[in-house]
Amino acid sequence: MHSGHKIFFVLALAFASGGASAQNGSISQQLTDHKAKAERMHPHDRGQIYAEIAHELVDIADQQYANNEFDKAEASIKEAAQFAERAVAATQEHHKKMKETEINLRKCERRLEELRRSLAVDDQPPVKSAEDRVIQLRKDLLAAMFAPDKK
Repeated sequence: MHSGHKIFFVLALAFASGGASAQNGSISQQLTDHKAKAERMHPHDRGQIYAEIAHELVDIADQQYANNEFDKAEASIKEAAQFAERAVAATQEHHKKMKETEINLRKCERRLEELRRSLAVDDQPPVKSAEDRVIQLRKDLLAAMFAPDKK
């Protein structure tokens, strides 16, 4: 490789890694903003945003796995499952934005599946556990959505 190409390659690599750091920072900031917004919202409106937060946490976990930060990634996955539980609880309690919450949980479930399939077999169990939990939560939410009216 010529020295000119080496310099270009090093500069391109530096810009790419700097962009990834900036992207990680912006995603973390966006997550922090969403969490703060959720706490300011009226309780009956929180289900949908909790489901969005769960999805964002899965994206963060994906980046953490890519950076070999397995402990952080597993913590993010666990937190994502907790926010999915909070989303369903808030939605079922107040019967608001059920459809939107279910759609966001479905996206979260798909993202968990994609993430699990991208990991080595030994790293999959925490993601599989969270994926199974989100599947069950979606089933519970769908059952509540289509339950016969009590008269």
